[in-house]
Amino acid sequence: MRYSIIKVNLDGKAILITGCNSGLGKAVAKYMATKGARIIMACRNLETAEKTKEEIITYSENHNVVLHNLDLGSFDSIRRFAKIINETEPKIDILIHNAGYCGAFRSAKTVENIEMTMAVNYYGPFLLTHLLIDLLKKSAPSRIITVASKAHSVSCFNPNDAYDLNPLNFFFPTFLYANSKFANFLFTYELARRLEGTRVSANILHPGTCDSPIWNQAPFPTSILIFIARQFMKTIQQGTQTILHVALSKDVEGVTGKYYRDCKPRKSAKRTYKKDWQNTLWEESKKIVKMTEHDPHI
Repeated sequence: MRYSIIKVNLDGKAILITGCNSGLGKAVAKYMATKGARIIMACRNLETAEKTKEEIITYSENHNVVLHNLDLGSFDSIRRFAKIINETEPKIDILIHNAGYCGAFRSAKTVENIEMTMAVNYYGPFLLTHLLIDLLKKSAPSRIITVASKAHSVSCFNPNDAYDLNPLNFFFPTFLYANSKFANFLFTYELARRLEGTRVSANILHPGTCDSPIWNQAPFPTSILIFIARQFMKTIQQGTQTILHVALSKDVEGVTGKYYRDCKPRKSAKRTYKKDWQNTLWEESKKIVKMTEHDPHI
């Protein structure tokens, strides 16, 4: 397909991007910074992120870039981060859930005993969205964007299965990744429905299979196959196009609850549209992230 750059002036806009110290998130942050946006970087590895921050400032000549620590594998970290944002940022125009995790052939869990892939890719964004929703509503019209994957179509996820909600000791990272992305779809569609009338939109996208740093996590011998496959993947610049389209295009203004691929609305896997599954996952997720009556609720 033919790719184009979104022409836009982002002066006065505040954009929060998770996991933007490398790959797609970094490229999106750099582009938006050149258009005058205030970039709020939310990253786990501060050493790498600090270098990225300076690179963004130098490249864009925009000093309105701030960095905060956010570990989506820790609910405590998410709460600390959200508290800082709510206390220091007057607005968030666009929230981009970009950070992702794809583990190796070994079991991994968070300090809260949550399977790591589900925690970083799904439960973390779920909790963060809730904690920032009042600020997003205050900033309306605003957009919530989740970077997902076409891999959701091969998912075996079922929110009625307690094991699928927290699949500890599951040794097939590809399926874990697909399941976490499937959960992103259920969440986004339910979120869009619950936010109707607020002028806060929620959309989800597949940027394309890109040659990004996430593949560096692949273990041997899978890494050999990945190396070969990377020669045929989209570049980072190509991968950013759908993210920029959903975040900035006037064509997406007021649009919510949609899935985009190659800058066009598409249909996701049929099971992602099951409203009972969307609601079930929502309610179970509130329990897993330990939301309280004092937390913002959507």
